[in-house]
Amino acid sequence: MFGNALVPAERVRNILDNMKTLRSMEGRFYLRTGTVNIFNGMVSLSFSSDSSHYLPYEEFLKMDYSFWIDG
Repeated sequence: MFGNALVPAERVRNILDNMKTLRSMEGRFYLRTGTVNIFNGMVSLSFSSDSSHYLPYEEFLKMDYSFWIDG
């Protein structure tokens, strides 16, 4: 299934868990939509503040919760 994918199968759960955390943030700032393209290794995020980010999955996984709330 993941033969041609840049994102290893064992990392997909981590990415989805991080997105869930960002989606569950309290207050006005939260993840509105997020996608992961397992084939090109990119994560796309759109926040309630109308900001968007498109970054490699490795970079996304290195960012902790404080990165997003501290800006």
